[in-house]
Amino acid sequence: MNDMTANAAPAATNQINAAPTTAGTNDWVQNLDQDARQLVQVKGYRSPNDLAKAYMHAERAIGSEKVAIPGKEAKAEDWAQLWNKLGRPQKPDGYELKKPSEAGTYNEELAGWYKQAAHQAGLTGRQAAALHDTFVQYMQQGEKMQSQQLDAKRQQLEHHLEQEWGPSYDANLTTARRAARLFADNPDMLQSLEQAIGGPQMLRMFHRIGKHLGEDSM
Repeated sequence: MNDMTANAAPAATNQINAAPTTAGTNDWVQNLDQDARQLVQVKGYRSPNDLAKAYMHAERAIGSEKVAIPGKEAKAEDWAQLWNKLGRPQKPDGYELKKPSEAGTYNEELAGWYKQAAHQAGLTGRQAAALHDTFVQYMQQGEKMQSQQLDAKRQQLEHHLEQEWGPSYDANLTTARRAARLFADNPDMLQSLEQAIGGPQMLRMFHRIGKHLGEDSM
């Protein structure tokens, strides 16, 4: 072997060994489908090792947010752990319920019972507050509607009695009210009586009672 042959052999060997370094770098990318290749290019992954590390990081991140759902044989303690992880307060008193500024019939005792029930049902703080506010709003609308209906009934009552009693309306109404205060001074009793026999009939009844007893006895 002459010197030219001897010198050329190592050079050729080096070229053969060096070739995969350039061409082989992208061989693994070429085996991927188009979407995967685009992902590799966008993310700048240079090797399968980079891609594998990115996947492991994603798995850890997703795993930290996972919450296992108890199975069919799960105990109450298992469900309690799940609800607490999802945001349920540790105790019923942990619920923060906003009392409305205009809540004439807001019941603190009922609100306490609701906290107990919400905690037992596993509601998060946000869920319990949203349900509470919706219920309170519904009750307020019902109270407003009931008040409007009562006002309409009173106006209708006055109209009927004004026609029936004529000029004696004011005097008869005063007599009826005095008798009502004497025999049924409880507003709840009067309301129940009005619902049972009707407003006009109730006033007629108390007017007859008051007229029978006489003004002096009242």
